[in-house]
Amino acid sequence: METFSLNITCLVMSNLRGIAVARSTPRVMAFWRLLMVRRAVRCGRAIADTVKKLGIQIRAGVHTGECEVIGEKLDGIAEHIGARIGALAAPDEVLVSRTVSDLVAGSGLRFEDRGTHS
Repeated sequence: METFSLNITCLVMSNLRGIAVARSTPRVMAFWRLLMVRRAVRCGRAIADTVKKLGIQIRAGVHTGECEVIGEKLDGIAEHIGARIGALAAPDEVLVSRTVSDLVAGSGLRFEDRGTHS
């Protein structure tokens, strides 16, 4: 079932122009080109909604910042922050950084404040 949900995840990301750079069950790390932060958030929500129908819960974290692609991996502080945000997300939740919520202001996406984390 995990492989099936991984395939769904990659398909949804591809449809929203995301690029998977690290695929290991149960984690997928992806990136979007500059100014596509809104798509990353929508992708997280679409994946969560899709796999929930299969009885699978995911946690998604979205952050934006400078990173470097090395082979099939992302590296840099933005990748580490995104991973930490994903780890803090509740099941079926897409948790985003303040940077992301500020960048998508006016896009129609709505967020609930989860407080400050360090």
